[in-house]
Amino acid sequence: GADPKSISGLQLWLKADAITGTSDGAALGTWSDSSGNGYDATQGTAANKPTFKTNIQNSKPTVRFDGSNDALTLGNNLSFERTDSFSIFVVANPTSTATNGGFISKRGAATAYTGWTFLKSSNNTLGFQLINNYAANNYIQSLTGGTTNITGSFRILGMTYAGTSLISGVKLYVNGASEAFTTDIDALSASIITATAANVGNINTSDNPLTGDIAEIIVYNKALSTAERQAIEAYLGNKYNISTGSTVANLAEWQDGSSTVLGSFTASGSLGV
Repeated sequence: GADPKSISGLQLWLKADAITGTSDGAALGTWSDSSGNGYDATQGTAANKPTFKTNIQNSKPTVRFDGSNDALTLGNNLSFERTDSFSIFVVANPTSTATNGGFISKRGAATAYTGWTFLKSSNNTLGFQLINNYAANNYIQSLTGGTTNITGSFRILGMTYAGTSLISGVKLYVNGASEAFTTDIDALSASIITATAANVGNINTSDNPLTGDIAEIIVYNKALSTAERQAIEAYLGNKYNISTGSTVANLAEWQDGSSTVLGSFTASGSLGV
């Protein structure tokens, strides 16, 4: 199967179905990292803890963020530089709002806002930022976002970045399909490293809180190949009954149990992986 650990470079794997000891509707203080790296997402302030919800999407649980102050911190991890490649996958159902909402980010405070973000834009589309200094216009971003409204149902949201410092190095995906997006600015020429903690459910500790549910987050420290990306999308699509329409061809990881590599096939929500 397409176990995320079977693909090299796994940095973070948060899956709500791995949460134990928490009942439906209870506040969630720790979302344990299943990658093996120990990057647990935590929240020590009672009022800022998101809510664990069971039986939400394809009988799977989710973590619900209130759009006010709910968030989880990942500490000073996932410190990607502008020359580093990385990939992010999120299964989420954000609520339609007129504000940005962070899925996962590592971005500093105003006015530089140094760091990176993966978010729901105020247009209810998929957006991102890689920033050296926002005030000095040294960054690449699309807060205008893509063309697909990503609110109202669970979707597989993906991003790969090739470490080029150019917006052409960023690719966005919604349910396995390449997502066209508007370029707001393409002018990154200096470091995006920040000591600010990475966060789930907002941007920079308190900015742009997310309203909605997150079921799973997977992060790699490389830009996944097309075959690797489609394998992850197939895993998530099957798990959460989300059709991806991705075609996976000649992928050695897909075998029938007899060490025979399978041919090409179309991944969908009913794919048995």
